[in-house]
Parts: sequence; structure tokens; C-alpha cells
Amino acid sequence: MNAMMFPIPLYIGLREGAREVEKGQGIGTVGNDSAIETITGDSNVVYFTRPVDVPLYVEIDITAGEGFTDSVAQETAIRDEVVAWANANHAAGDDVAPAMLLSRIPAVASGRYSAVIRVDDVTPAVTTGIFAITDRQVARFDTSRCTVVIS
Repeated sequence: MNAMMFPIPLYIGLREGAREVEKGQGIGTVGNDSAIETITGDSNVVYFTRPVDVPLYVEIDITAGEGFTDSVAQETAIRDEVVAWANANHAAGDDVAPAMLLSRIPAVASGRYSAVIRVDDVTPAVTTGIFAITDRQVARFDTSRCTVVIS
């Protein structure tokens, strides 16, 4: 009987948790990192490649309207919300859509406003469209690289 007919499961540990993938028996794994797989009881070495972190800069320019509070506390709340959401919702290979980041402002601010957001891997950030991330990269956000300006 062909061993390829009976794939064995591999449990790949990711930052987001473990997921099961299957490969045929006898087919080696590849990558620049390794771990010992013990779930099957065979203690096999599994090779894999971790995604490379891409530190991104985010600039949010808000023009305050009626009922919108212009304060340092408001800028901090918006920055913290955007960064927390972005890190929680971007896995390896996920492109960054600035409009999705802007959608977090109403979670911590009220009133009328208009906003422009730029995302880039250099400062000052210039990209207002989709920032492309490859399948071997993961976007990383930090409050030290996120600025909010309310005028």
C-alpha cells in the first residue's frame, strides 16, 4: 500500500495558536527553524519558517467637527485603540487596509470628524491605500510608531 495515501497530521504552532496541516508520509519538512513534534509519539523534527515582523508607522490626521474633543487624552485613546486592534487582527500575510484602522476611531471617540490615515514601513508614512504584506511577513504596530494629530 502506498504510504502517500495516509497523510499524517502535523500541528504547527503559530502566534495565533496551533493549527493542523497534513503532509504525506516520507515527505520532509523545510524551513529555517525547527521544533520537535511529540503529538504522534515519534518525536519527529519539523522544520518551518516563521514570518518576519514588518514594523509599520501609522499617522492619523483628524479634523475635529461638532462635538469632537480635541485633547491629548483623546489622541492617546485613539492611538491605543488603533494599535491594539491592528496587532490583534493582522496575521501573517494579511495586507493592511488603512480604512479598517480608521473604523476603530468611533470605539473611543464621539462627535463629527474627518480623518486621513497613512501606513508605511518608513517615516513619515505616505501610503493611504492598501499596504501589501507577503505571506512570509506579519505587520506589527506599536504606539511609539503611531501618531494622532487632531486639528
